[in-house]
Amino acid sequence: ANGFRHTSWFERGNKNVSYDFWIDAETKRLVVEQIPGVNILDPNKIYDEPASNQVRVGSLKYDIRFGVELDDSLFGFDVPEGYTLTVVDAVKVTEEEVIEFLGMVAEYFDNTFPDRMPQFDYGAEHIRLKQVQAKSKEERTPVEDRLVEAIDKYMQMSLGGPGPTYEFMQANIVEGSWRYIGKGVKLGDGERIVCWYRPKDSQSFRVVYGDLSVKSMAADDLPLQVEP
Repeated sequence: ANGFRHTSWFERGNKNVSYDFWIDAETKRLVVEQIPGVNILDPNKIYDEPASNQVRVGSLKYDIRFGVELDDSLFGFDVPEGYTLTVVDAVKVTEEEVIEFLGMVAEYFDNTFPDRMPQFDYGAEHIRLKQVQAKSKEERTPVEDRLVEAIDKYMQMSLGGPGPTYEFMQANIVEGSWRYIGKGVKLGDGERIVCWYRPKDSQSFRVVYGDLSVKSMAADDLPLQVEP
């Protein structure tokens, strides 16, 4: 097989990322894909993980075949013998849960709302959260413990977090209406706006303030212009 590597700069993670592909010399079809490539993560080596608790993660797909005929029975929805079917209602996230989580985030960042709504999936915020999660419950501060417990709770609910915000946005608000302007707002400041959004069943916007109070507001009354 013939191999080639594609390397690019991943700005979000502030690092290089490579992709290794192996192509069958005769069929010209992809047979192996590895992310990242062996220049970054060699599956034949053992690595000492750094103290920051950043774990090296990669994926290896091999024996890739195209055009394979598959038996229709593999895709059946009949309940197998010995199993029972349980119907679980979709998780519904409330506005109150989102606002409570916003307050936890502000507490975590020294009672100040951060520059953006954090995802905790890269950079300094990711490293810090991993370090906090590695602590025992007794070692964490009450603020740290509240946030970790909340993130874990919503993760166990299979929400696309962290936290309830993303699920709430997907299910309850008009696409593109979420706006976060909370940079530097102190928790408890009832004069400054942290964010706003428009519920799907409303023509007005819900505006969240630094003291976690919420008001309904017409688009023309918002501090920044919004799309109609």
